[in-house]
Amino acid sequence: MNKATMKWRLALPVAAAVLALGGCGGSSDNSTDAVVSSSGSITACFTANDVVNFAVEFSGPSSQIPATRSVAGPMIYNGQVVSGQKLFYPNGNITYTQSNYWTVTSSGVTMIASVDYNGVATTDDMFLPQNMNFEQTAVNSTNDVDTFVGFESITLAGKIFANTCHIRQVDSSGAQADSWYAPGYGMIKDSVSSGVTWQYNGDL
Repeated sequence: MNKATMKWRLALPVAAAVLALGGCGGSSDNSTDAVVSSSGSITACFTANDVVNFAVEFSGPSSQIPATRSVAGPMIYNGQVVSGQKLFYPNGNITYTQSNYWTVTSSGVTMIASVDYNGVATTDDMFLPQNMNFEQTAVNSTNDVDTFVGFESITLAGKIFANTCHIRQVDSSGAQADSWYAPGYGMIKDSVSSGVTWQYNGDL
């Protein structure tokens, strides 16, 4: 399974012995046209002071178990209060999950870990500075490269998300993922070069 840094890059195969996670999606009802903004904040995009639940629209190969829900907000990881986000992948009587964790300070955002459906944690040390400029890059210790594309306002499921942070990550294997983070919600859209996508589809 490929390592997930900030993104849920893979999806759960329906009938595979070894499962992995991922995803992003769209429909004609959900506009993904982005309006570039000159204002916003890296730290605001990753700040979720309250727990928020939202439905997920998933698009990908029919062999994948789709994500259906996301929960973001304050969480506990290794006894530490952090920010985090969990995706849920129901499959019959079993619901698989994957979680990403990070911290937010006045200087920026530090990714901590991703925990897969087996509970296996992959640590991370990606740091996105608060004063990150458009097209500026950040690199972690495993040579994943994050590029800050810019602040964008997008509409998903009829809801306008202003000043989201559009982050493009290329991992050490060359796989690319474009993700959008919104204040109070965490990641609201993820589009992976493999063709798997998921996005916000209404509050729950």
